[in-house]
Amino acid sequence: GMSDKGKFWDKSLNVVRGCSARLDGSCKARCWAAQLAGTRLAHLPQYAGLTTTTPDQAMPGELLIPPVPPRWTGEVRFDAEELAKPLHWRKPRVVLLSLMGDLFDPGVTDEQIAQVYETMARAPQHRYLVLTKRAERRRKWFCRWPESDLPGWPLPWVWEGVSVCNQDDAAARIPVLLDTPAAHRFVLAEPLLGPVDLCLIKALPIKWVICGPENYAGARPCNKEWIRSIVRQCKAGGVPVFVKGGLDDADPCNVRERPEVRG
Repeated sequence: GMSDKGKFWDKSLNVVRGCSARLDGSCKARCWAAQLAGTRLAHLPQYAGLTTTTPDQAMPGELLIPPVPPRWTGEVRFDAEELAKPLHWRKPRVVLLSLMGDLFDPGVTDEQIAQVYETMARAPQHRYLVLTKRAERRRKWFCRWPESDLPGWPLPWVWEGVSVCNQDDAAARIPVLLDTPAAHRFVLAEPLLGPVDLCLIKALPIKWVICGPENYAGARPCNKEWIRSIVRQCKAGGVPVFVKGGLDDADPCNVRERPEVRG
Protein backbone atom coordinates (compact mmCIF):
# COMPACT_ATOMS: atom_id res chain seq x y z
CA GLY A 1 0.00 0.00 0.00
CA MET A 2 0.94 3.66 0.22
CA SER A 3 2.35 4.99 3.49
CA ASP A 4 0.81 8.18 4.88
CA LYS A 5 4.02 10.18 4.51
CA GLY A 6 3.91 9.42 0.80
CA LYS A 7 0.32 10.61 0.39
CA PHE A 8 -0.09 13.68 -1.77
CA TRP A 9 -3.90 13.78 -1.41
CA ASP A 10 -6.39 13.97 1.50
CA LYS A 11 -9.20 11.78 0.14
CA SER A 12 -9.34 9.32 -2.73
CA LEU A 13 -12.66 9.27 -4.56
CA ASN A 14 -13.11 5.86 -6.15
CA VAL A 15 -15.89 6.71 -8.57
CA VAL A 16 -14.50 4.03 -10.90
CA ARG A 17 -13.49 0.56 -9.72
CA GLY A 18 -11.96 -2.10 -11.94
CA CYS A 19 -10.22 -2.00 -15.30
CA SER A 20 -11.51 -3.13 -18.68
CA ALA A 21 -8.15 -4.12 -20.09
CA ARG A 22 -4.69 -4.93 -18.95
CA LEU A 23 -2.81 -1.97 -20.34
CA ASP A 24 0.48 -2.65 -22.07
CA GLY A 25 3.86 -1.85 -20.61
CA SER A 26 4.09 -1.00 -16.94
CA CYS A 27 0.83 -2.64 -15.83
CA LYS A 28 1.90 -6.08 -17.04
CA ALA A 29 0.23 -8.61 -14.74
CA ARG A 30 1.11 -6.47 -11.75
CA CYS A 31 -1.47 -3.88 -10.84
CA TRP A 32 -1.25 -2.41 -7.34
CA ALA A 33 -4.98 -1.57 -7.31
CA ALA A 34 -6.00 -5.06 -8.49
CA GLN A 35 -3.85 -6.65 -5.78
CA LEU A 36 -5.49 -4.45 -3.14
CA ALA A 37 -9.00 -5.13 -4.51
CA GLY A 38 -8.34 -8.87 -4.52
CA THR A 39 -6.87 -9.07 -0.99
CA ARG A 40 -7.51 -6.41 1.69
CA LEU A 41 -10.67 -5.05 0.03
CA ALA A 42 -12.02 -8.37 -1.32
CA HIS A 43 -14.62 -8.67 1.46
CA LEU A 44 -16.32 -5.40 0.44
CA PRO A 45 -19.34 -5.67 -1.88
CA GLN A 46 -17.99 -2.88 -4.13
CA TYR A 47 -15.07 -5.17 -5.09
CA ALA A 48 -16.85 -8.53 -5.28
CA GLY A 49 -16.11 -10.19 -8.62
CA LEU A 50 -13.81 -7.44 -9.91
CA THR A 51 -10.63 -9.52 -9.60
CA THR A 52 -9.53 -13.07 -10.34
CA THR A 53 -6.57 -15.24 -9.35
CA THR A 54 -7.18 -17.81 -12.09
CA PRO A 55 -4.28 -17.98 -14.54
CA ASP A 56 -5.21 -16.92 -18.04
CA GLN A 57 -2.96 -16.33 -21.04
CA ALA A 58 0.56 -15.58 -19.93
CA MET A 59 1.81 -12.29 -21.30
CA PRO A 60 5.14 -12.36 -23.22
CA GLY A 61 8.02 -13.14 -20.88
CA GLU A 62 5.66 -14.05 -18.03
CA LEU A 63 5.26 -17.43 -16.39
CA LEU A 64 1.93 -17.77 -14.58
CA ILE A 65 1.92 -20.42 -11.88
CA PRO A 66 -1.25 -20.68 -9.78
CA PRO A 67 -2.18 -18.98 -7.59
CA VAL A 68 -1.34 -15.81 -9.50
CA PRO A 69 -1.67 -12.30 -8.01
CA PRO A 70 -5.19 -10.86 -8.25
CA ARG A 71 -5.90 -9.26 -11.61
CA TRP A 72 -8.91 -7.35 -12.92
CA THR A 73 -11.61 -9.43 -14.61
CA GLY A 74 -12.40 -6.63 -17.07
CA GLU A 75 -15.59 -5.43 -15.36
CA VAL A 76 -15.73 -1.70 -14.56
CA ARG A 77 -18.15 -0.16 -12.04
CA PHE A 78 -19.14 3.49 -11.74
CA ASP A 79 -20.21 4.54 -8.23
CA ALA A 80 -22.60 7.51 -8.23
CA GLU A 81 -22.93 7.41 -4.41
CA GLU A 82 -19.16 7.77 -4.03
CA LEU A 83 -19.25 10.67 -6.49
CA ALA A 84 -21.69 12.64 -4.31
CA LYS A 85 -19.38 12.63 -1.25
CA PRO A 86 -17.41 15.85 -1.97
CA LEU A 87 -20.67 17.80 -2.02
CA HIS A 88 -20.97 17.09 1.72
CA TRP A 89 -17.37 17.78 2.74
CA ARG A 90 -17.23 21.33 4.03
CA LYS A 91 -13.53 21.33 4.85
CA PRO A 92 -11.46 21.87 1.68
CA ARG A 93 -9.64 18.71 0.67
CA VAL A 94 -7.25 17.52 -2.01
CA VAL A 95 -9.28 14.80 -3.74
CA LEU A 96 -7.66 12.16 -5.95
CA LEU A 97 -9.71 10.47 -8.70
CA SER A 98 -9.60 7.51 -8.89
CA LEU A 99 -7.14 5.13 -7.21
CA MET A 100 -9.06 1.91 -7.88
CA GLY A 101 -9.90 2.57 -11.52
CA ASP A 102 -9.43 5.06 -14.34
CA LEU A 103 -12.09 7.70 -15.05
CA PHE A 104 -11.24 7.47 -18.77
CA ASP A 105 -11.40 3.69 -18.95
CA PRO A 106 -13.37 2.54 -22.05
CA GLY A 107 -15.82 0.95 -19.60
CA VAL A 108 -16.89 4.42 -18.38
CA THR A 109 -19.38 6.28 -20.58
CA ASP A 110 -18.99 9.88 -21.75
CA GLU A 111 -22.10 10.73 -19.74
CA GLN A 112 -20.61 9.29 -16.56
CA ILE A 113 -17.45 11.34 -17.09
CA ALA A 114 -19.68 14.41 -17.51
CA GLN A 115 -21.37 13.63 -14.17
CA VAL A 116 -17.95 13.70 -12.50
CA TYR A 117 -17.07 17.12 -13.93
CA GLU A 118 -20.54 18.44 -13.03
CA THR A 119 -20.00 17.33 -9.42
CA MET A 120 -16.56 18.94 -9.29
CA ALA A 121 -18.12 22.14 -10.62
CA ARG A 122 -20.66 22.08 -7.77
CA ALA A 123 -18.04 21.59 -5.02
CA PRO A 124 -15.35 24.17 -5.77
CA GLN A 125 -14.04 24.20 -2.19
CA HIS A 126 -11.83 21.19 -2.98
CA ARG A 127 -8.85 20.68 -5.26
CA TYR A 128 -9.33 17.67 -7.54
CA LEU A 129 -6.50 15.63 -9.04
CA VAL A 130 -7.80 13.71 -12.06
CA LEU A 131 -5.24 11.05 -12.88
CA THR A 132 -5.34 8.83 -15.98
CA LYS A 133 -3.20 6.49 -18.03
CA ARG A 134 -5.64 7.02 -20.92
CA ALA A 135 -4.71 10.57 -21.85
CA GLU A 136 -5.99 10.15 -25.41
CA ARG A 137 -9.54 9.34 -24.28
CA ARG A 138 -9.57 12.38 -21.99
CA ARG A 139 -8.42 14.70 -24.78
CA LYS A 140 -11.15 13.31 -27.07
CA TRP A 141 -13.76 13.70 -24.34
CA PHE A 142 -12.84 17.37 -23.84
CA CYS A 143 -12.96 17.96 -27.60
CA ARG A 144 -16.65 16.96 -27.68
CA TRP A 145 -17.73 20.12 -25.89
CA PRO A 146 -17.51 23.52 -27.59
CA GLU A 147 -15.89 25.90 -25.11
CA SER A 148 -18.64 28.45 -25.66
CA ASP A 149 -21.07 26.05 -23.92
CA LEU A 150 -18.96 25.94 -20.78
CA PRO A 151 -18.32 29.30 -19.13
CA GLY A 152 -15.50 29.17 -16.60
CA TRP A 153 -14.07 26.07 -18.27
CA PRO A 154 -11.65 24.43 -17.62
CA LEU A 155 -12.47 24.47 -13.90
CA PRO A 156 -9.74 26.33 -11.98
CA TRP A 157 -9.88 23.87 -9.05
CA VAL A 158 -9.35 20.76 -11.20
CA TRP A 159 -5.86 19.47 -11.94
CA GLU A 160 -5.44 17.11 -14.90
CA GLY A 161 -2.64 14.56 -14.62
CA VAL A 162 -1.10 11.52 -16.29
CA SER A 163 0.76 8.64 -14.69
CA VAL A 164 3.97 7.43 -16.33
CA CYS A 165 6.43 4.67 -15.42
CA ASN A 166 9.20 5.18 -17.95
CA GLN A 167 10.26 7.24 -20.95
CA ASP A 168 7.90 5.46 -23.36
CA ASP A 169 4.91 6.37 -21.16
CA ALA A 170 6.14 9.95 -20.82
CA ALA A 171 6.62 10.34 -24.58
CA ALA A 172 3.14 8.95 -25.27
CA ARG A 173 1.12 10.67 -22.53
CA ILE A 174 2.70 14.01 -21.60
CA PRO A 175 2.25 15.64 -25.05
CA VAL A 176 -1.43 14.57 -24.98
CA LEU A 177 -1.81 16.08 -21.49
CA LEU A 178 -0.33 19.33 -22.79
CA ASP A 179 -2.90 19.30 -25.60
CA THR A 180 -5.81 18.84 -23.13
CA PRO A 181 -7.73 21.86 -21.75
CA ALA A 182 -6.74 22.26 -18.09
CA ALA A 183 -6.22 25.04 -15.58
CA HIS A 184 -3.37 23.03 -14.04
CA ARG A 185 -1.46 19.92 -15.14
CA PHE A 186 0.62 17.41 -13.17
CA VAL A 187 2.62 14.23 -13.77
CA LEU A 188 2.76 11.17 -11.49
CA ALA A 189 5.94 9.18 -12.24
CA GLU A 190 5.08 6.09 -10.18
CA PRO A 191 5.91 3.27 -10.08
CA LEU A 192 9.12 4.58 -11.63
CA LEU A 193 10.56 1.70 -13.67
CA GLY A 194 13.12 3.59 -15.75
CA PRO A 195 14.65 7.03 -16.22
CA VAL A 196 12.30 9.80 -17.37
CA ASP A 197 13.43 12.92 -19.21
CA LEU A 198 10.77 15.58 -18.72
CA CYS A 199 12.18 17.43 -21.76
CA LEU A 200 12.71 21.01 -20.62
CA ILE A 201 9.97 21.00 -18.02
CA LYS A 202 10.54 24.74 -17.47
CA ALA A 203 9.05 25.41 -20.90
CA LEU A 204 6.00 23.21 -20.28
CA PRO A 205 2.78 24.15 -18.48
CA ILE A 206 3.23 21.40 -15.87
CA LYS A 207 2.80 22.67 -12.32
CA TRP A 208 3.59 19.60 -10.19
CA VAL A 209 5.52 16.33 -10.47
CA ILE A 210 5.17 13.40 -8.06
CA CYS A 211 7.53 10.41 -8.26
CA GLY A 212 8.37 7.22 -6.43
CA PRO A 213 9.09 3.49 -6.68
CA GLU A 214 6.77 0.51 -6.53
CA ASN A 215 6.37 -0.16 -2.82
CA TYR A 216 4.79 -3.52 -2.18
CA ALA A 217 6.03 -7.13 -1.94
CA GLY A 218 7.82 -8.22 -5.10
CA ALA A 219 8.33 -4.64 -6.26
CA ARG A 220 10.28 -4.13 -9.46
CA PRO A 221 13.57 -2.27 -8.92
CA CYS A 222 13.78 1.51 -9.01
CA ASN A 223 17.20 3.12 -9.31
CA LYS A 224 17.56 6.03 -6.86
CA GLU A 225 19.29 8.01 -9.60
CA TRP A 226 16.06 7.96 -11.68
CA ILE A 227 14.27 9.70 -8.80
CA ARG A 228 17.11 12.17 -8.22
CA SER A 229 17.16 13.02 -11.92
CA ILE A 230 13.45 13.96 -11.87
CA VAL A 231 13.99 16.08 -8.74
CA ARG A 232 16.93 17.90 -10.38
CA GLN A 233 14.92 18.53 -13.56
CA CYS A 234 12.05 19.98 -11.50
CA LYS A 235 14.39 22.14 -9.40
CA ALA A 236 15.99 23.50 -12.58
CA GLY A 237 12.55 24.27 -13.98
CA GLY A 238 11.10 25.76 -10.79
CA VAL A 239 8.40 23.07 -10.59
CA PRO A 240 7.34 21.64 -7.19
CA VAL A 241 8.27 17.97 -6.83
CA PHE A 242 6.97 15.42 -4.33
CA VAL A 243 9.03 12.26 -3.70
CA LYS A 244 6.76 9.46 -2.44
CA GLY A 245 9.59 7.18 -1.36
CA GLY A 246 12.70 5.38 -2.55
CA LEU A 247 15.30 7.80 -1.13
CA ASP A 248 16.89 7.94 2.31
CA ASP A 249 15.62 10.67 4.64
CA ALA A 250 19.02 12.40 4.54
CA ASP A 251 19.12 12.50 0.73
CA PRO A 252 18.92 16.15 -0.38
CA CYS A 253 16.63 15.05 -3.23
CA ASN A 254 14.10 13.56 -0.78
CA VAL A 255 11.64 16.47 -0.93
CA ARG A 256 7.87 16.66 -0.58
CA GLU A 257 6.78 19.91 -2.16
CA ARG A 258 3.21 20.89 -2.94
CA PRO A 259 2.04 23.66 -5.25
CA GLU A 260 1.00 26.83 -3.46
CA VAL A 261 -2.17 27.45 -5.46
CA ARG A 262 -5.43 26.57 -3.80
CA GLY A 263 -7.42 26.86 -7.00
